[in-house]
Amino acid sequence: MNRMIVIPVVALSLLSCSVKEDRSECACRLTVDLSSCAGAGELIRIRVLTADEVIERDFIPGEDSPLYEIPVSKGSCSLEAFLCPQGLQAGTGAISVAPGDGCPELYAFCSTFQAAGETAGQKVELHKHFSEITLILEDSPWDSPGCSFLVTAPSAGISLPEMQAAGGGFRFQVPYSGPGQRLFRLPRQREGDADRILLELTAPDGYHQTIEIGLMLREWGFDWNAEDLPDAVLSIRGGEVSLQIAGADWEIQDMSTVEI
Repeated sequence: MNRMIVIPVVALSLLSCSVKEDRSECACRLTVDLSSCAGAGELIRIRVLTADEVIERDFIPGEDSPLYEIPVSKGSCSLEAFLCPQGLQAGTGAISVAPGDGCPELYAFCSTFQAAGETAGQKVELHKHFSEITLILEDSPWDSPGCSFLVTAPSAGISLPEMQAAGGGFRFQVPYSGPGQRLFRLPRQREGDADRILLELTAPDGYHQTIEIGLMLREWGFDWNAEDLPDAVLSIRGGEVSLQIAGADWEIQDMSTVEI
């Protein structure tokens, strides 16, 4: 007798079905693109803030892959990325210069985005949040290692993710670096407050003069809200002080002169 094996149709139907997984609570895979930072030369800190957590990663240009994948909670997120040179204080909500230290090269980036699906991507473009001031001394009694150059400014860092001037006052003793030139950097400042940037010169015999750099910058139209801050050259020739501002192409574009 031949035997027949009967498989119920219902069973076959169940075998051919698939149950879709509810992935609404799964993490989003965030890919951070750091390819534009390959030549940064400094460690870059990446910080992702979600409603539930703060995630930090360090990226070393030239050693690590320029594409970083980070699992993050779904929802509204902020991405912060900034260089971490020596002398930088990197706290939650701000990066700033340590009291008494010179301003390092402050490069930073921030963005906000929605991590709604299984994947998301963000490209980091670091922006310049400092102005490098080169002091040129020609035929000047101040061109001496015994002279003191003290620069002060209202703000010592930037807030994150707003990318606005923040922190307490900036105060730095500009070191002697050889005949005819000194150099310092100013962190981003608030418009209006920047008028109070001062360079105080003190000779060994106690003779004192003050150069109101902030007012000179405002007179020229220096934009402290620019995405990338320009550099400047401050020249002291005899009793005359001139300030030249570099433009986006780093060529000298304009000049302001005062007597001291």
